[in-house]
Amino acid sequence: MRRVVVVVVALIIGVVTAAVAVAASPGADVRLTNDAPGAGGYTSDYTLVTGQPYTDATLSECSQSRGRQNEPADVIDPRNSQVIVGSSNDYCGVYNASSGGIPQATGPIWLGYYRSENGGTSFQSSLVPGYPGDTSPYAARAQIRTASAGDPVLAWDNQGRLFAGSESSDDPAGSKKTFGDEWVASYVNPGGTTGATSNDGKEFARSVTVAKGSSAPNLLGNFNDKTAIEADRTNSVCQGDVYFSWSRYSGNGGNSIYFSRSTNHGADVLESAEPRPEQCRASEPGHRRDWQWTRVRGVPSNRGRQEERGRRGHDHQVDRLRQDVQRAKGGRDLHAV
Repeated sequence: MRRVVVVVVALIIGVVTAAVAVAASPGADVRLTNDAPGAGGYTSDYTLVTGQPYTDATLSECSQSRGRQNEPADVIDPRNSQVIVGSSNDYCGVYNASSGGIPQATGPIWLGYYRSENGGTSFQSSLVPGYPGDTSPYAARAQIRTASAGDPVLAWDNQGRLFAGSESSDDPAGSKKTFGDEWVASYVNPGGTTGATSNDGKEFARSVTVAKGSSAPNLLGNFNDKTAIEADRTNSVCQGDVYFSWSRYSGNGGNSIYFSRSTNHGADVLESAEPRPEQCRASEPGHRRDWQWTRVRGVPSNRGRQEERGRRGHDHQVDRLRQDVQRAKGGRDLHAV
């Protein structure tokens, strides 16, 4: 009798294990960047939302360039897991002009926007509006001043809004200035917060500059980099707030972590480095916002030798946040923006 029970149990375990293995099997790889002829090309976000045709030299080049991308990011909509948005430093538009039939590397490196509404089975490729040469109706919504953008970080809130943070540098005038700005783009559901969730994070609403570098040449002066972003999805008075962090490199080794917050879904320049306790005290016991970063010591420090990463947290106890950061950084590096 015991032998029969053991055999039956073994068979059950085998069936369960096989079912789990099938459920966990990955699907086929899917291209997010449709930058080859016949792959679908790049489409303006204006067209994705309105159906009205628009294109330009950069989107046309992106649709055939087979260009490179790096530093990718992607996030799944918490309201609808079929909606996935990815991004990268996208080089697809670099050769968007030619002289005497010879392609010229005068186009932008820019933040990509790659969207799936079928759980990642396929993606539509686009760029965040506001790139050089963008004359779509959405271009004017980008309140930025640079000719390149990258280092994407992405976050959803729980009302269908998507936020994309970027480090951006090049001077549109073509000088050697490296602006070192930080900005955050906001995407909304064109039907509002109660619209069909398949349209979450689809319409570009704005890009807002959060911090400006000193525009010195060759990454000198104040240069902002190392981005991190998160939106508050807790059931608290802080729900929907957007938190953005970055490192400022001062050219002389005096590097600092900066922290900023928006209380209106990224509509304004993100305010105040220290959240106000009266507005964001935790609504439930045990909730707090934590920061983590890595510091590399004992080496000569210019821009790239010290890595400091702000990471997101959740609803928080503000006094704990302030004390932890000031204690870890000597009380000097939590700055107002």
